[in-house]
Amino acid sequence: MKPQPFTLELSNCQLRHDGGAADKDEIRLVNVRWVDGFTVNAVGNENAGYLRNTRADGASHIFLALSTNDNNTLDKSN
Repeated sequence: MKPQPFTLELSNCQLRHDGGAADKDEIRLVNVRWVDGFTVNAVGNENAGYLRNTRADGASHIFLALSTNDNNTLDKSN
């Protein structure tokens, strides 16, 4: 089974402080984290991330978690 590239596209995403108009201080970064699978280390690019599927019949029910500002605690405040 050969690796197949894919892209996760997040569009029209903007996190804002509750009840306020968004200004530069209120905009937050959005991170996508693979939480139920295996990862392959990036080669020559620290910002690249690769997912590895270990199932011969393909992946299903893929779970991703979204967090803000590098927060890796998955709870209601995140």
